Amino acid sequence: MSFPKDFYWGGATAANQCEGAWNADGRGMALTDVTTGGSVKEPRMITYIGADGKPGKIRSMGEALPEGAKYAVLDDCYYPNHEGIDFYHRYKEDIALFAEMGFKMFRMSISWSRL
Repeated sequence: MSFPKDFYWGGATAANQCEGAWNADGRGMALTDVTTGGSVKEPRMITYIGADGKPGKIRSMGEALPEGAKYAVLDDCYYPNHEGIDFYHRYKEDIALFAEMGFKMFRMSISWSRL
């Protein structure tokens, strides 16, 4: 089987995976900004500052934020989406790479917290 000669090849990105620039140009905080990296041995966690001022973490699914706590970025945690591939600052280069690969279409998303 082969693709038709006029078949459109394309690519896509998702803001929460690639955007980076998590705190640039007035962007508001999103849940992904306080979600840590995880591994096979460590689950992803959501970080916060409790009503008492102490930092804490909850599992990213199914656990409620303690009463009076506020989501927060903690200095000693790794948040993978803070950098992503930094599409926010490198979009021209990245789109040029898509074109170089022969892609004719590109779909992207923008983080709602940018709007």
